Amino acid sequence: MSDPPSNQVLAIPEILSMIMNQLDGPTVKTASLVCQSWYRHARLILWRQFIVKDWYSPDLTPLWPVLDRQGDAVHAMSLELTTSARIKTEINEDQIKFRLLNLLQRIPNLESLHLQVPYEIKSNHIVSTIASHAPRLKEFESDIRDWDATDMAHLLTGCSDLRMIAGHNFSGHVLEAIAETQPSLNQIDCTHPRFDDDELVAFAEKFPHLLRLSISLHQMLTAKALIGIAKYCHQIEHLDLHFCLCLQSSGFQALFPVLPNLRFLNLGPSEINDEDLSLVAAHCPKLETLKLPFCANVSHISVTAIVQSCRYLRHLDISWCDRILLSIFAAPEPWVCDKLQYLDISGIHAFYSVEASMASALLPNMYQQLARLNRLEHLRLSGHSFALRLLEVGRPFLSQLRQLKTLNIEKLKHPLPWKEIIQIGNLFPRLKEFKFRSTDVIPPLSETETIAIKKALGSRALQTLFTGIQAQPGEPLLLTKAGASTARASAMVSSSSSPSSSSPSLSSTSLAVDSSSSAVTSSSGSIPTTTGTGTGTETGTGTETVIISTVQGSSGISEPNISDDNIDTKLPLSKRRRSRSPSPSSSSQPLPSQSLFGTSANNAFTSLSTSEQQRWQEDTSNSPNGLKSHSQDEKQQRQEESNMPGIIKATLHSGLEISFRLDGEDEEENPDGEPER
Repeated sequence: MSDPPSNQVLAIPEILSMIMNQLDGPTVKTASLVCQSWYRHARLILWRQFIVKDWYSPDLTPLWPVLDRQGDAVHAMSLELTTSARIKTEINEDQIKFRLLNLLQRIPNLESLHLQVPYEIKSNHIVSTIASHAPRLKEFESDIRDWDATDMAHLLTGCSDLRMIAGHNFSGHVLEAIAETQPSLNQIDCTHPRFDDDELVAFAEKFPHLLRLSISLHQMLTAKALIGIAKYCHQIEHLDLHFCLCLQSSGFQALFPVLPNLRFLNLGPSEINDEDLSLVAAHCPKLETLKLPFCANVSHISVTAIVQSCRYLRHLDISWCDRILLSIFAAPEPWVCDKLQYLDISGIHAFYSVEASMASALLPNMYQQLARLNRLEHLRLSGHSFALRLLEVGRPFLSQLRQLKTLNIEKLKHPLPWKEIIQIGNLFPRLKEFKFRSTDVIPPLSETETIAIKKALGSRALQTLFTGIQAQPGEPLLLTKAGASTARASAMVSSSSSPSSSSPSLSSTSLAVDSSSSAVTSSSGSIPTTTGTGTGTETGTGTETVIISTVQGSSGISEPNISDDNIDTKLPLSKRRRSRSPSPSSSSQPLPSQSLFGTSANNAFTSLSTSEQQRWQEDTSNSPNGLKSHSQDEKQQRQEESNMPGIIKATLHSGLEISFRLDGEDEEENPDGEPER
């Protein structure tokens, strides 16, 4: 009996290799267990790229037997160092040479090498080893800071197939050595170069077939260099001039019209303007990646031309270009780059104060256009000076981005309730990374606080204040300061003291809305609290602003008061590192669960010190208001929910776990990439 057609097809090595190249690593690893034939193909894929995270400090002896078996399948190797290893001043040069030699001897087919070395290492310490033991090398990238022209010539002579070289601090003499020893080179990447305009033009003259030119952090490069490149190099596909701040418009206008094959362009930040960028839209139809971060002279006019001309665009970064308005999404014609996978519009629409006020009117256009980008995988919306209204306006459109993997909404104009953050994350079934700051989150309330506020303000007022539901039909919830033209409301809450009570209660709550068309009054409930500084929260938009504030009182019931002296117009949740609790007075220390806007949610108790926990238990156990300390089971559950006090976590539908810190301070990464706690 003959094999079925599917088995016959998979028996063809070329087809099997093509299929496995489309699979992820774990799947390929599983496929390697099927049979010997599949193992041979899977092995070439699994070992194609080899990475050593810290190749200088630890003992690599256990690695040698593994490379003896699998080294012939490795074609790309990355030797990385931790920051502490890179800044060492006492370097064992013999040890570096020995380890590099052992690695290269066991990888005979190496074609690409990315090498990180300690800062004190010079090029002559390792070049001879690479030139002698990596004859098939085609790509070489290193952060060697002290290159000698003789060493570069030695490297290129030993590695005659080298086509791409990337490094730091290349001088004019190094460029000259490259031109003399490796005329077939077609890709060069320089960071912090030390050559001038004339030396770069002389280099370009000898490489008319240059495909990649990357020059980063060159503060003296001018339009003269671009004009010279435009004269000789017309085949460039990858152009990266990151942080070259002295480039002028005349250079861009000479270069872009002669680059019809350009696929990658990075000019951020630079002095490029609308006229220059319009030339890219007109003459570079194959463009796939465009990066323009912090380009202050670029506006929505040229960006609109790009998205309506470059149909192959996959990556667009126009972040922090404050002259770009949201009108790029409101053009009569939709974007032709419907295969876009990465979009960063962080910080746009920030330069014009008048137009910024109209951003909310353009939000539906923005979300409608985003919905058309059904292949989008990465979206960054951070740092906007207007409310994004992600759920209220964007929900039906954002939910169509089924391929989205990363979302960044850091530095929100107004913090969002934790529940809404979770709802936003659940819109995307494949989300793997969701970035926001702890200061972007309004913590959830404890059960005790929720019940107390419901009694005091009613469910509608509670929803308006804490869950982001509209204050009025058709009007979004915004946390804004009251202005002279806004209508005002004040909930004056007074506390009654009792000799036998260590925790006085708010005996009356009055809510009054003063506007030209309506008035709302509410009074009920009893809220446990402590004496302390009042806290104010403002909500509302348009012509009506609701200000809800708690004000300390001596005794009895205070009458509603909407004078400026009694209205706290400060936001309770500042945009920078802030506490979730009201500021205590000198006479008392308010406790998390006893504050309307306390830090408590799922982990308020565990965020306290030991002495504070004991005092909380004593105060609440003696309180006549019936406020009890949390049970042991609840405390244990909250501690289990977080590995660290003061952190609240949740798991999204995609399986991604998100969290934020109640103290408003986000974890920062150290130089080695590990979060600091």
